[in-house]
Amino acid sequence: MCVLSVLFYSTPISNWLITCVIVQAHRSIIATAGIDVMSKLESELQSELLNLHRKWGTIGYHANYFKRMLVCRNPKYVRGPIGTVRHLLSFDLPSPGFRRLVRAGKREWTVEALLCDPKWHSLLTPTEIERAKTRARQI
Repeated sequence: MCVLSVLFYSTPISNWLITCVIVQAHRSIIATAGIDVMSKLESELQSELLNLHRKWGTIGYHANYFKRMLVCRNPKYVRGPIGTVRHLLSFDLPSPGFRRLVRAGKREWTVEALLCDPKWHSLLTPTEIERAKTRARQI
């Protein structure tokens, strides 16, 4: 943990400058620690994935491992939004969660259906995009 103490004469300009310095120092510390800072699009993807997770709960499907890959405080488990999506798409067969959602008539609530939106394609490889589209159409 790093604490940055600053003593300065308080004016609106100095407050703004100090805030900028602190934010930049924070980003540098994070980068030095090897922690990835998410882009705006990755943050949006994470929000959408968490929204899907909340929807799944309304039908009694509580995907705890999925949520842990997104937001767990333990770095051993967290993958972030891109890592989570890549993990799900890395298997030859759809996940049990995918099959459960399809059986429940909620195909549009699958991660694969979400990834069919071109908005997310810049975050994925062409192979991953194709796999998501193929799964979203199957079964």
